[in-house]
Amino acid sequence: MPENSPITDIVGQLPRFLEKAAELSDILLANLVMIGEVPAPTFGEEERTRLVQDRFVMGGLDNCSGDEMNNALGVIQGTEGESNILIVAHADTVFAKSVDYNINVKPDRVTGPGVGDNALGLAVLATLPHILDHLDIKLRNNLVLMAGTRSLGSGNLAGIRFFLRNFKRPIKAGVCLGGCSWGGSAIRRLACSAVRCVA
Repeated sequence: MPENSPITDIVGQLPRFLEKAAELSDILLANLVMIGEVPAPTFGEEERTRLVQDRFVMGGLDNCSGDEMNNALGVIQGTEGESNILIVAHADTVFAKSVDYNINVKPDRVTGPGVGDNALGLAVLATLPHILDHLDIKLRNNLVLMAGTRSLGSGNLAGIRFFLRNFKRPIKAGVCLGGCSWGGSAIRRLACSAVRCVA
């Protein structure tokens, strides 16, 4: 591909983007703790999705709302806005409401029920507007952010199924956010892998 193509330009900027995005780790961590400490067993995610919706409002998203399935929704308007890309993270967890949902934060790790599945995915979703703003990234397409309910087990992805049946605008593509290990070395490995894969 030509040296001045858009993808070459983006790949060349990835190390700088990763470094600048790391400056927002405190916001990501705060979102992780706030979201992760709200119980959210499948069919009981309402309080957690309301919190995510509040975080969308704080992030300046348009059209922040919930639907009949208690999915939390928000839109980052694109510069052209002709197409929509869905970014979704499931809000429910396998843990019962009676479990102690306290999150334990240490210098090298964060632990607690459902941190990796999927409080971290939701925290990234809630932090995404800040990341794009901090990196001064403007997208042509709209980003539709969604915290989906009733995903696990007998929930059978009911939240996202409902959304896709009833959303009035076509979805061009989708990305599902899932958690991973939280820690300095894990983040560095993930970042390096992402750079290599895109390059």
